[in-house]
Amino acid sequence: MCSLIKTLREIYPRQVFLEITPKHIEAASPNSTDYSYDVARRHAFINRLVLNCFKQLLQMEEPIEEEFKIWPNVENLPTIWEFVNGTALTIGNTRLVFIPEETIDTANDEFSVAQEWVDIPNWLADYYLGVQVNVEQMWLRIWGFISHKTLKQKAEYDPVFRNYSVPGELLIEDLTVMWVARDFEETERAEVSALPQLLGHEFDRISEVLGKPRGYSPRLLVTNSEPIDDSEVAFPKWAALMSKHNLRQQLYSKLCGDHHDAQINSYRERLEKLLDANWFVPEKILVSSGRRGRANANQLSKEEPFIQLKRGKIIELDNQRFVLMIEIKQGKENQDIKLSFKLIPRGADITSLPSGLELALLNPSGKVVTSNTAKTGDNQLFIPPNPSKPATMDLEKLENNLKKGKVFQIKITLNGKSQTEPFPVI
Repeated sequence: MCSLIKTLREIYPRQVFLEITPKHIEAASPNSTDYSYDVARRHAFINRLVLNCFKQLLQMEEPIEEEFKIWPNVENLPTIWEFVNGTALTIGNTRLVFIPEETIDTANDEFSVAQEWVDIPNWLADYYLGVQVNVEQMWLRIWGFISHKTLKQKAEYDPVFRNYSVPGELLIEDLTVMWVARDFEETERAEVSALPQLLGHEFDRISEVLGKPRGYSPRLLVTNSEPIDDSEVAFPKWAALMSKHNLRQQLYSKLCGDHHDAQINSYRERLEKLLDANWFVPEKILVSSGRRGRANANQLSKEEPFIQLKRGKIIELDNQRFVLMIEIKQGKENQDIKLSFKLIPRGADITSLPSGLELALLNPSGKVVTSNTAKTGDNQLFIPPNPSKPATMDLEKLENNLKKGKVFQIKITLNGKSQTEPFPVI
């Protein structure tokens, strides 16, 4: 434990301080394609840091034996963080919501909770915990908690940002009080209004208004009064949408899917510019006459769902000619891309590859990552060796390495002779 945390614990003996480790940082870093704007990515990072640290606290220090559940579940947390800051979880029958902030000091701060966490019936919690996160100094602290009932009774409501805020002094510092209160099984939840039914045409309208990436949370277009025009959405309808996982998922997919498609298109365009002039679409480099040529053409030009880029280059090695193909395919889950290479013979009368022909993937330092060798009768050679399992790569990693100019190479070897082709994408 770092000396700074020890000092802070001496100053605030009733508060919980946790150390953030490099592993926590790495595990919390979000996939850029999971969110449509930077603030949501930062919220996701901070919230996951808090969640991972708190889980570790429960496992190591607190004598909590009840089942621990994340709401709605780990996989669907991005559908919350795309719209609202905060993380909900249950311990036994008690629901908690963490509201993390990267504040410098909490002494004179207000504690603010987004209206969604307070007024949506299946979102609200028994207790709300304020968390101060200091990534630079690698620590966080839970500086207090407040019940839903107290928050509704004593908070000031901000109709512009739609937050409930209370003075920080109303938060109870000692979490032991919360653990003990749980044993009395008295409700800490105030009554909230039921939500209206959201009809199909209403969802379509809301999705049209809010489903375009703008660089900020779509909840900023939500109003507590009736919308003046078609650029706003009334909170009750917004809350009804947020309360239904399938509808929330649809809006999330619309926002992040459009954003991801734009990233994929940008990446594809840049990669096309980096491939030299000898890379062509398949139809331009395949033999156009003869049965074998037509078979090759069908084999290489047949489009599959999610194909983003397919290019080929003629390779001459040891007096033989081959076609090397690169194919980039968008993942079906829209979160990654898949990359594969294929080598086939070129020539109307050539039906197979020479035995012993090797296709290898080299990393930037020249080390072989994976390879595949042709056997007698093989008419195709793949990298990765199993064509049904192409290399899956995170788009953000590809983008970053593309900017840095990092390359890997495909190496073709036959009878002791070899040729390499660089690709600036990994």
